[in-house]
Amino acid sequence: MTPDDPRVRANDEVHVSHHQYFILDDEADVIVPTSQDPNGLLSSKPGAVCVWTGLHTGPVGVTVELYDGQPRHTDISEHWDEVVDTTLHVLTGSVRVMGLMGHQPVALRFPQIGPGSHRVRVHARGRDSATEMAPAVPSEWYLICIWPSETDAPTVVHKQTDEYGALNRRAALENARRRQSR
Repeated sequence: MTPDDPRVRANDEVHVSHHQYFILDDEADVIVPTSQDPNGLLSSKPGAVCVWTGLHTGPVGVTVELYDGQPRHTDISEHWDEVVDTTLHVLTGSVRVMGLMGHQPVALRFPQIGPGSHRVRVHARGRDSATEMAPAVPSEWYLICIWPSETDAPTVVHKQTDEYGALNRRAALENARRRQSR
């Protein structure tokens, strides 16, 4: 096993609704962000990361990889449309991936992650394929890489190419302008 190999890897489908699903500290409540961050893919608050999907309602494919340290390589190939890192503060040492309406795949619960700050890198593809639809099979896929971090680093954008993300970024900037003009 090399440093770039995950120590844990799990796949499942997550049922999204209202264009979102979550990566949460095990005791955190689902939080509905009041606005999207300007990166167009995710929003974060202590104990929670909200991932914005193109799909309104239905299943998305999710793979989670846990690492002992930061992976040396970030996959920004044509395989992924958007790639963004953020920080997740874990109090309990356990993390779960779940849908807004409480759908929690057993395979995407991680009791062994450990407490403290962690970096979360979300890769997304297919968000433009079924926007505003509710298909029965996944049309979007996500890779979530998580590793411990010593610092609370800012959000880092590695790649932004899908139309849905561009729409989210424009909306976030417009909302920020409206708040400033009040």
